Amino acid sequence: MYIALRSGPDIDVVVTPADVIGAFLERTLEAVPLGEETSYLGFQEGVSRLLGEA
Repeated sequence: MYIALRSGPDIDVVVTPADVIGAFLERTLEAVPLGEETSYLGFQEGVSRLLGEA
């Protein structure tokens, strides 16, 4: 499976077996159930504040 990641003008392509992506998605859904994604927005900012970086 090919996955393209883009940040601004930069693009990286990752090649990985589909079963690895499937396992990742299963773990992701366990951690952040469908429909609850917005409750996790701002997570990095919260961590930065706790670490005194913000």
